[in-house]
Amino acid sequence: MSAKKDKERRRQQKESALPKPQQPGGPTRAEFASLAQTVQQVVGVVHRTETSWKGPVPNPADLKAYEAIEPGLAARLIKMTENALEHRQSIESRATEATIGALRAGRWMAFLLGFLLLGLAGYCAYLGEAATAITCVGTEVGAVMIAYITGVVKGR
Repeated sequence: MSAKKDKERRRQQKESALPKPQQPGGPTRAEFASLAQTVQQVVGVVHRTETSWKGPVPNPADLKAYEAIEPGLAARLIKMTENALEHRQSIESRATEATIGALRAGRWMAFLLGFLLLGLAGYCAYLGEAATAITCVGTEVGAVMIAYITGVVKGR
């Protein structure tokens, strides 16, 4: 029985907290202003400002603040950024040169292998081993075709 009474008491409290129905004309201007002020006090107003900056160097306002903290700090930050940029560019340059070198070496190896297979095919034909000569030439043509097709598919 106590739980029922407790539930009924809570329901009555909720109903008493609800605003009473307004007159057919609605709230007056003063009532509305009072209600708005109450809501603003209860809810509060939140203003949020967000800024962003994209780039390797802090924005000018931040640089000025850094300079105010410690003279010369802004110049050191800019120099540090320049050094990092130069370092990254040198690494990218070395990586590009290494890739080009590997491609050149691969092309020379393919050329030498093809030349070797042609020579082997000619030697086998000279010895009368036609099947072996045809196999060497077929292997070489097949390898060239596969390299061409995969290069075309990859868009090179």
